[in-house]
Amino acid sequence: QQIATEQIPQPPGKKPDARSPEIQELSKELAERRATARRIRTLKEAIESMREQLRTSNPKLPVPRTAKIASERVQRLMFEKSRLKSRLDRMIEKQAPWSLGDYLSLPNHIGKSLMVTFDLSFIGRQGAIALLSGRFKLAARSFMAQFKAIKSDDDLARHTEEIMGRPNGPIYKQAGLEIADHAEEFESRILEKFRVATGIVYADRAFVAAGNQMRADLFDTFYESMGGNVTKDEAKHIARMVNDMTLRGTMEPGVAKFLNNFLFSARALKARIAWLSGAPIWRAPTPRTRNLALRQYGRFLVGTAVVWALAKMLGLLGSDDPRSSDFLKIKIGD
Repeated sequence: QQIATEQIPQPPGKKPDARSPEIQELSKELAERRATARRIRTLKEAIESMREQLRTSNPKLPVPRTAKIASERVQRLMFEKSRLKSRLDRMIEKQAPWSLGDYLSLPNHIGKSLMVTFDLSFIGRQGAIALLSGRFKLAARSFMAQFKAIKSDDDLARHTEEIMGRPNGPIYKQAGLEIADHAEEFESRILEKFRVATGIVYADRAFVAAGNQMRADLFDTFYESMGGNVTKDEAKHIARMVNDMTLRGTMEPGVAKFLNNFLFSARALKARIAWLSGAPIWRAPTPRTRNLALRQYGRFLVGTAVVWALAKMLGLLGSDDPRSSDFLKIKIGD
């Protein structure tokens, strides 16, 4: 209703405490003492347990945390709330007065928005790593997903609900997998008023649908390759690696918004740095997640080498001299 009416209600104020100041102070002190007592009791129990393990020479090994799966209904409601909150935040931002930073960053936003409009280029941009890794079937599914959601916001919402309705859907959000509702390449307050006329609205939906499809498919593939018995830390690592592979690096929204005033895509830049530095390998929490990352790098390097070899055979490789500015660049025409 808030989105439909474009009216953002003010948050209700906190009811005043009718108790006297003395009673309020005593209640606060009582709550603090109760919290301290619970903390002391917990520490004593932990100390006693450790002493017993040392006395019996029978230490308890830590139990790996498994990825807790919420019910499908709860997960759907959580995602719907997150999606609507994102739309409300964008509406509030659109109604806010312009700042000096908005005016200074306007040329950058307009330029990058128009650059990626009407080209349906997710596979060649964010999906390039997966494509070079030989994930051709997933790339084809991602490309076709663009046409499912390009027509209207309702079509995009239905496509997203299909993804969240998968068996691993409840794990996506909890693991940190990016299931987006807006592409940061299309942020421009002035073009927001002309989203349909400029075609930005269609390209935005296509990017979001293709990205969500690719990330969900990659996560499911990696999750199943580990037998489905994945701990919480392993699930988070898989999600983060998938985010990096699709150039949707993990970053605080406020930081990403600020950096996007000057960069093409802050998340994409961070993801490229993480992927090229081998972060999915050295930050892996367990040996089997490290092996999973190593296999993906192996596929990616083989695929990249094949593309370079074909480009050289066809005379499209700029130069194989490391001193040249065209080193390993594929050039078509002049």
